[in-house]
Amino acid sequence: MNIKKLLAIVIVVSTLSIVAVSFVVRADTGVATMTATNSPTGYWQKNNIYDWTVSKTASPTSTSISSGATATINYAIDAKRTLSSTNENKGVSGVLSVTNNGFMATANLMVTDNIQYKVGDYLYQTQLSTDIDTSAHPVLAAGETYAYPYNIPFTPADGVIYKNEATVIAYYPGNALMPFRLEPAISEFTMPSNLTLNETDTVASVQDSTNCPAGFKCTPLVTSWILNDSQSITKSVAVTNVSAVCDQISAIGSYTILAQTDTGIVKNSSAIVNINGVCRNDGNYGTGYWAEHSGETSQKDDVVTQYLPIYLGNLKVDTATQARDILTTKASNGVDKLKAQLLAAKLNIASGARGMSIIVTVSAADSFLTTTTSDGWSSLTKIQQQQVLGWMTSLDSYNNNKK
Repeated sequence: MNIKKLLAIVIVVSTLSIVAVSFVVRADTGVATMTATNSPTGYWQKNNIYDWTVSKTASPTSTSISSGATATINYAIDAKRTLSSTNENKGVSGVLSVTNNGFMATANLMVTDNIQYKVGDYLYQTQLSTDIDTSAHPVLAAGETYAYPYNIPFTPADGVIYKNEATVIAYYPGNALMPFRLEPAISEFTMPSNLTLNETDTVASVQDSTNCPAGFKCTPLVTSWILNDSQSITKSVAVTNVSAVCDQISAIGSYTILAQTDTGIVKNSSAIVNINGVCRNDGNYGTGYWAEHSGETSQKDDVVTQYLPIYLGNLKVDTATQARDILTTKASNGVDKLKAQLLAAKLNIASGARGMSIIVTVSAADSFLTTTTSDGWSSLTKIQQQQVLGWMTSLDSYNNNKK
């Protein structure tokens, strides 16, 4: 096609009513048309943005817990919400939808916008002129429609009437620039009388977790809250000494994570409490005590099962009945006697007795029992049997508190 004339279309669209204006330009080879619709809305907004902080403390910061006993740790979590910024703005926003109904693409597309006002019957005056950004889609293909969003802030006055003139200018390639301007379509509008409040990060989620060390049980481990404003939270954690190493200090870590709901900004705080696992001071118990407290008699409660399983070398003791059979052995077999005293010693240590004085003997007996069973007693040399009986005697003395 041989185009001899510039095709230029200017469409003026006024706001607050949907207006479609088209202009047809005829060239030697055909017809090009464009249409546009505008859907603006006046706004009056107040924007509040909040920020959060979180801190926590623990009470007490250190404590001692005897075997089987429970202590309570209280945490104070302080979450504060503050207004970090606020602003109020007015203006008009909307979408200008432009359609190229012609047979060729535009080389460029521009939109200018005039905010105009008048008082009573006086003529309109221009308050603000600006360009609507078309850089996201500067070229419209033949038959294509594209919506160009806009947001034009301005300060309105009371008692005036407003209109918005959105002027679309389209250029076609290969011609001089001679835009054609239509008479503007006028649509009057008023600004909203009520303010719309927009708020960001009014809500935060809080999760608090406890890192419980080995040998202790902590309840609860994880707690969560949803906060709509500043709040002071008290959380209590029950800590039980289940099988803590005697006289070893462990750290209980407590961690609080606060997440601001809208922006996802995360704040955190933590507190550490030192816990000492206290040993029993009421003496150790011999094989007879542990056998009687294995739940096999109606007179005594089962206090053995809570410490099982216990390994004697390669032998896994995982029931109170099995433990009682080992503890009550009457055989002259030294290996059986060693297993009975070793089991009692490990039950004493598990229940909170001091074990440092006997730890070397326990380790040696365990190592021996990984390679030797009761059936192997008779095949041991006299020196080896004496060694086994020596370990058994040391463990018996420990179990019965003999000096």
